[in-house]
Amino acid sequence: MLGRRLLAAVGLLAATVSGMTVEAQEAASGAPGKPVAYRVEASIMGGYRFMGDLTSAGEAPFQSVDLSNTPTWGVTLAYDVSPGLAVEAQYSYARPEATWIPWDSAQSRYQFEIGVQDFQLAGLVQVPIEGPDFLVYAGLGGGASILDTPQAVGDTVKFSFSLSLGVKRYYSSHVGLRFEARWIPAYLWTSPEGVDICDVNDICFNTGSRYMQQLELRAGATFRF
Repeated sequence: MLGRRLLAAVGLLAATVSGMTVEAQEAASGAPGKPVAYRVEASIMGGYRFMGDLTSAGEAPFQSVDLSNTPTWGVTLAYDVSPGLAVEAQYSYARPEATWIPWDSAQSRYQFEIGVQDFQLAGLVQVPIEGPDFLVYAGLGGGASILDTPQAVGDTVKFSFSLSLGVKRYYSSHVGLRFEARWIPAYLWTSPEGVDICDVNDICFNTGSRYMQQLELRAGATFRF
């Protein structure tokens, strides 16, 4: 009789300890069926940017500037305000080659590279697809684009905004992949006089009243904490 009671007590103790262990594991990883509430996410992105050309407005020594398509890279840092909404700081960089097209085809064309740095603060709306580890998102942001020309004082800061559409796929608790298409129009000027962008020889192009169009396709690794 004593042996049976001892075995029953040991069994009850083992069941209790086992239940406590399971509860502790669930508490550490989130309730059953619910994702862990990660708040911070950082991404490293790379891809290719398609640049729109600039055409002259009014009197200018060149009729247009052709901007080449070019590789791009960037980083992001996001904070989840809620499961479906995040605020994200974005930085990206591209260096297209600018070809200055003169009115007279007999004249020489000038070429040099322009650095384009984009700083955006965006809001992301995130929707889970087939579970919490596969998200589709859309983003709207605003900020500035910096045009870095070879001229010593050629850095030009212009207002820009961004629209993005992408997907995130997480393969572990903290690591995943991210794919994104992003449109970044930079607002160059509002008046007919425009703004001058110059090379090292002080050969300048007047931008006139227009946007500089940028469309990039990029992908990278994303890390959540």
